[in-house]
Amino acid sequence: MKYRLLSVALVLLLIGICAESKPPVAASEADKVKAKAEKGVKGKIWANSDEEYTIYLNDKKLASGGLVESPDPKSVTLKPGNLLLVKASSKGAKGFALLFISNSGKATFSSNTGDWYEYQPPNPAMWWNVGKVEALQKTRSSHAPNQDIKGDIERVTTNGCEEAVWGAPEKDVIYLLKTVAVEDIMD
Repeated sequence: MKYRLLSVALVLLLIGICAESKPPVAASEADKVKAKAEKGVKGKIWANSDEEYTIYLNDKKLASGGLVESPDPKSVTLKPGNLLLVKASSKGAKGFALLFISNSGKATFSSNTGDWYEYQPPNPAMWWNVGKVEALQKTRSSHAPNQDIKGDIERVTTNGCEEAVWGAPEKDVIYLLKTVAVEDIMD
């Protein structure tokens, strides 16, 4: 009986040691893609506006321009949590459009009323210096009256741009922001 208990104890001890020495479970494919996105995804941004725009990535100026038929891309590396901040102005047909495509072509996102917001900068002279996004007064962007500008981006990229956006229709100058999400840049 004594040996039987010792044998059982020894077997249980060996099972425990073997269980602890199992190789780690491989990360799921989704976890790998998410980890890659968090390191940063390289790609290009195309933007267009009727009439003028300036884009900041976090606190660094990325691009500025106006209405063009063939927008030039800007190279960029995006990470989750990055802020795209835009100041756009127009006295006529209002609209701003933006499209991001990763270098692999697998990750894309564009301007849309679902995750772009109009905001009121604490200091309009330094509109890109927003501080804590949660503290900003913001509302969802609106569908822009001028949707033709997104077509200019689509012609040079052959990718779809969801929609051109704007703020309140009566405003000639608007401030827009988008927080880059992991899903936006999962390559």
